[in-house]
Amino acid sequence: MRGRRASWLVVLAVLTGCGSASHAKQATSGPSPKVVPIVTHSFAVFRRAARQGDQIPSRLAGGRVAASLSRLVYSGPRGTMYAYAQNGQLCADYEYSDVRDQGGSSSGGNTACGGVTGASKNGLDMSVALQPRSIVALLVPDGVRTVTLIHKHGETTTASVTNNSFVLAGAGIVGWKLRTANGVERSGRVRPGPSPAGGGRAAGRVSKATAAAGAQARTCLVRAGFRVTGGAVPPSTASGPNYELIVGAPGQLMAFVGLYNDSRRGDRLAPVLVANAGRFGGVLDHRGRVTVVWTHPPAPDTRIRLDRCVLP
Repeated sequence: MRGRRASWLVVLAVLTGCGSASHAKQATSGPSPKVVPIVTHSFAVFRRAARQGDQIPSRLAGGRVAASLSRLVYSGPRGTMYAYAQNGQLCADYEYSDVRDQGGSSSGGNTACGGVTGASKNGLDMSVALQPRSIVALLVPDGVRTVTLIHKHGETTTASVTNNSFVLAGAGIVGWKLRTANGVERSGRVRPGPSPAGGGRAAGRVSKATAAAGAQARTCLVRAGFRVTGGAVPPSTASGPNYELIVGAPGQLMAFVGLYNDSRRGDRLAPVLVANAGRFGGVLDHRGRVTVVWTHPPAPDTRIRLDRCVLP
């Protein structure tokens, strides 16, 4: 199916607005004794018995998660959301799909993580801005019964939370707000942003290998402390990445990562991307079927952390 290119939202934060902490490199083999009481106290979904389908796929979590600490909290027309605890972090992974007015579709995924104590108190935000709709996707603790959506002309609508999760798509949504069980108000904004990463829509459907590589890169980047959003790019006859990730830090857009089904396309587009990056003071890293367009020259340690996750 054809559709206009999605504009991805660079919002993968704990609801307080703070960035997620760096993650350990490997998954743990079992739950930490300190983690279990925290998540079971804050989330009813972790107090119920594990069911078939609760286990988050290891490709999304970067390793196997203990069955007692993985739950499928949403599965519906807008995708799936998993909540899981790993290496002292509470994480939520939202794999989304959104059927759009133009007859096309967008799909991808967002992962948000935070320290177990803070994230269990405040929740996690995986909202994504598509065109023409935005999807508000939240993992919320017990006691949050509704979320109020804020529309671009100032009007608001309120919808219910189910199973510690909230997923709702609609045109013109620019933000959300909620009130926690102890009366603290939390809010977030939904801000789309254009991408210069690939010069257009993808030339064909993303291959299984590229999709798998993109999902693994996204998990690695989140664990390295970056904020990440993106996914498969809708196909068309134009040239562009088949899979795109937008990488940032709190309050900062840092890089656009493009993955291509064929390394020859990455080689062919590299000169164009160098020119595009130069227009706004950015730089290009390129190896094989992966391109990284930095919005500004990165610090050496930042480049190393990102390159380890995405470059073959």
